[in-house]
Amino acid sequence: MDMFDLLGHRARATPDRVALEDLASGERYTYARLNEQAARFAAAAIEQWSLVPGERVAYLGHNRAEFFAMLFGCAKAGLILVPLNWRLAQPELSSLLDDCMPAALIHGDEFRQAATALAAERSVLRIAIDGDDHAPRRYTHDLATAQPDTRPVTPRDPDTPWYLLYTAGTTGRPKGVIQTFRMMLANYLNIAPAVGLTGEDVLLNVLPLFHTAGINLYTTPLLLTGGTVLIARQFDPRAALDVLERRATVFFGVPAVYEALLAQPAFEGARLDGVRSWGCGGAALAAPVTQRFADHGSYCQIWCMRKEARRLSC
Repeated sequence: MDMFDLLGHRARATPDRVALEDLASGERYTYARLNEQAARFAAAAIEQWSLVPGERVAYLGHNRAEFFAMLFGCAKAGLILVPLNWRLAQPELSSLLDDCMPAALIHGDEFRQAATALAAERSVLRIAIDGDDHAPRRYTHDLATAQPDTRPVTPRDPDTPWYLLYTAGTTGRPKGVIQTFRMMLANYLNIAPAVGLTGEDVLLNVLPLFHTAGINLYTTPLLLTGGTVLIARQFDPRAALDVLERRATVFFGVPAVYEALLAQPAFEGARLDGVRSWGCGGAALAAPVTQRFADHGSYCQIWCMRKEARRLSC
């Protein structure tokens, strides 16, 4: 089975539905706009940045909704996105770049100094998203002047590499894990029916986008379903609690996130009854944490995803 243009087909089905909202900037992307922005990324990458299919594009920056225009833009252009762990020191990031050998490095202004040094060390094209008029290429300008082709791209082999995630593993030395179209579709088939995702769902995403959880739990399954994802720049428990109370219907976090939410003086489970599915991964969620949700009057279904998957209800 060839893999079709996932975003292109979703944009045709629900063009005016909101796909993403960047909570830091307030910027919203409908599915039509997200597809157009991804197409602009693909056009800029080929026409202005002179990239060719199979080359790697590294990203160094905090969470932003635009990340998914990059992700699906790489799919359209046949490029491989490499989200970098911004928590790493510069020498550690340098080691990752030596391993994946990107042709371009896109960065947020919050990492301008590190990105400038990293790009100069290996003659990588540096592309600034915002705030740096002296960068060799300016992301916003280049995409604004690109000529997008929003038609669905030609189907391709589902095992084509799409993005590359680095994980420390057991040796402490980062390893690049190839993610493919087939893997994203398999993730969707595993997650969406189990959680019961629908186009009416709203997800708050507070997890870093350099990690599989930030991309795949449950953001890409919900985007393929046609729901809305709220992207937080970083995890702030007070701000997250406010969004969970007012807008979200599904949520995924790690145990430390749940513990931070419970530690907020304003936490009251009854005010979270709009969230119908709570997911957890990375480690087992302690029973006292789930009990506290129950004690506050909140019904929750906790999906604990480690090597094995299990559901806890309280």
